[in-house]
Amino acid sequence: MKSMKLGFNHLRFAVGAIALLALFQNCSAARFTTDSMVLSERSQGDDGQIAGPQPGDDGNNPQGNPGNDGSTPGRGGNGDDPNRDICDARYSEVVGKHTPKKLCASATTVRFMAGQHYYVGDVSIAIKQGQLLVQISLMGNVVMRESHVDIASSPAELQTSPGQFEFKQNHSPLVSEYIYQISLEGSQLSVGQTIYARVHAAVEPGQNSMLCGGETAWGEGVRSGVGWSMHIPVTIGECSN
Repeated sequence: MKSMKLGFNHLRFAVGAIALLALFQNCSAARFTTDSMVLSERSQGDDGQIAGPQPGDDGNNPQGNPGNDGSTPGRGGNGDDPNRDICDARYSEVVGKHTPKKLCASATTVRFMAGQHYYVGDVSIAIKQGQLLVQISLMGNVVMRESHVDIASSPAELQTSPGQFEFKQNHSPLVSEYIYQISLEGSQLSVGQTIYARVHAAVEPGQNSMLCGGETAWGEGVRSGVGWSMHIPVTIGECSN
């Protein structure tokens, strides 16, 4: 009985030794075999650790064009989407040379912001010849498909959804500038009074635009309402010309 137990123990030891040897061989193979994806990545692009000779995909999501897998926004030219880099270069050039477009010197004029971060034009508000004018002017070959304006005597009275704004316009064909002319007949509004406005538009790139894709745009002011929407405090000025 004792000799049988000894034989069984020897057998278990031998099986264990064979298993350990196989495990060592597998680990060695895994350790020293070079993955074909890594080799491809070295020549096609940069995964953030291994520099490639050309801008390219990081190996996770292959693409036919130079550019990364879409996980990195295209600002700064770090081997990402070349189309985004072209838009960014145009954006910097246009914004650097831009002078805000005002209805007149006494108008309240603010930046028109698309996608929260892109300065794409100006909103200018003033009274002229018995009308409240709200001018939306875009730059850098940015155009708008639709726009919406709401005016109130306090922020709490403003609508929060652009579709519910009192004044709205679908632009066909697409335009880069539009002026709302709101009659003040029967209104209590006067020069020097403070009112509040929400100005919204759906903007998109025209030909050779500084904008790469469609965005929501708001007249820059105080964050309020839904999402990143804003309202503009306006001290009404009057245009004399």
